[in-house]
Amino acid sequence: MQNLARAVLVLFGVLVAVVGCTAYEIGVQRDDPPTLREADVIGVWEGNQGARIEFMPEGRARLTDARAWTCTPDRKPGVLTAEGSWTLDRRPDEAPGALVLFAVDGLPAKGCADWFEIPMSGRSAEGEFRSGAFAGQWGGGGERYRRAATG
Repeated sequence: MQNLARAVLVLFGVLVAVVGCTAYEIGVQRDDPPTLREADVIGVWEGNQGARIEFMPEGRARLTDARAWTCTPDRKPGVLTAEGSWTLDRRPDEAPGALVLFAVDGLPAKGCADWFEIPMSGRSAEGEFRSGAFAGQWGGGGERYRRAATG
């Protein structure tokens, strides 16, 4: 009976060691998803339909020539050129990105807010985030943005 108890104890110890080593290896090899930083957003992003958005370090944003936006006083789709502010944020059901609030003449003080998504899969070989798009609360016409080269 002592031999059986000793064998069960040794087998249990081996099992704990195998499970522990496996858990450690999985934890060590797991790639944590990259974190989006302000430096990843700041700069000029050019749209594939001619729009351009510039995210400035002090939290200001300038959008020019964005087509099919309904962020206008009459709510009809049109070309939007506006300035506003941005903050880095993460929403549970969206890719990380920036919440952008535009002030538009003729609209209430709250203006128009939209989410600029920057998918983690859109990274360059150097690790830079290279693509983005507005979630489309106010339109945006499905325009895709690419980060302009710097320097």
